[in-house]
Amino acid sequence: MRSNDLILFISYWNPSLKNPGKGLFIHEQATCLAAEIDQFCFVEVNIEHHPYKFWSIDSELKSYGKGKRLIVNISSVGWKIIYQLPFISEKIIWRELKKYNLDKKVGVVHSNIVFPAGVVGMRLSKKIGARFFISEHWSRVKKIASNPFYRGSIINAYNAAETTICVSEWLAGNVLDVASNANVTVIPNIVSSDFYPLVDNYNRNVNHISFCCTATWKLPKRFDLIIASVCDYAIENSNRQIILHVVGDGEQLLDIERAIIPANLSVIRHGHICKKNVSEVLRASDYFMHASNVETFSIVVAEALSCGIPVIASNVGALPFLINDKTGVLCENTVESWRLGINILTSRIYDKAWISRNSGGVTAQQFVLKMRSLYGGA
Repeated sequence: MRSNDLILFISYWNPSLKNPGKGLFIHEQATCLAAEIDQFCFVEVNIEHHPYKFWSIDSELKSYGKGKRLIVNISSVGWKIIYQLPFISEKIIWRELKKYNLDKKVGVVHSNIVFPAGVVGMRLSKKIGARFFISEHWSRVKKIASNPFYRGSIINAYNAAETTICVSEWLAGNVLDVASNANVTVIPNIVSSDFYPLVDNYNRNVNHISFCCTATWKLPKRFDLIIASVCDYAIENSNRQIILHVVGDGEQLLDIERAIIPANLSVIRHGHICKKNVSEVLRASDYFMHASNVETFSIVVAEALSCGIPVIASNVGALPFLINDKTGVLCENTVESWRLGINILTSRIYDKAWISRNSGGVTAQQFVLKMRSLYGGA
């Protein structure tokens, strides 16, 4: 890649008012790359429902670090059809790139998530004659690829990519199950600098124990396991004062109102807060809890580990690659397994410095270096 070649970094997963956490890790990666690479354009594509308009498109080009950010908003009564037929949004993106003179000297097209961004990126890269990469974060890729309607285009996109960058070995295995000829590389998600350096405050009072959990609280997350097991633990340890910090919002938090909360358990809801404030809550906690039916990487677990916080988590997806006896406890997704897991977790002594050094994530600087190496000459 020549140093003056443009990198198009495409995402259809973007934060919104309804879902402020969607694609946040992609935006963090884009921000880090734009801070270091001049010829960089983050292409943010939003396909949304419109109550009555057949077709409404607007776009805006902004400065973004050293590079640019092109926001393309597509609104339509038929938004689902547009999402499911990538050639439609590909034509729209191509038109907007030409509108802002961004179709010239494109050296790399880098799509985030195979569908629809990966399929669109493949088509654009062939049209432009650019190198093509995919970053995969999607836990459901095997499920969608099992649908004959999507399968062919997904396999073609993976095979066309110079490499597919996966956030975990588990996800890389899923990609290879779909497209056995794909070339895969594992680069974990970025852990924000807010979670470094380690602050070792592990001189805790055994009679005061605090837990923390953070998520957008809807499936596949399992807040029901967390609240039930912590309530059981509090009942079994009535001589201890227990705090459960809950970060994030979602329908599952109604379980707090339904639960019978023991007198020695305080549940503190923080809502959706910024990374800096999340790090402060983590540092005030003794343990982190993460219950889910599936997990491709879990940036929140890596963030907790970076703070040196032991973790109790579901034994699913990529979590066994992050959690072991030195960093915490893995549980099956039953209340009984979680109840036993909490007792094991709280009975052990952990080396916080070791946990922090082996968090499984990468810093922003490490991520940029790895991507520069893949791009070559950027």
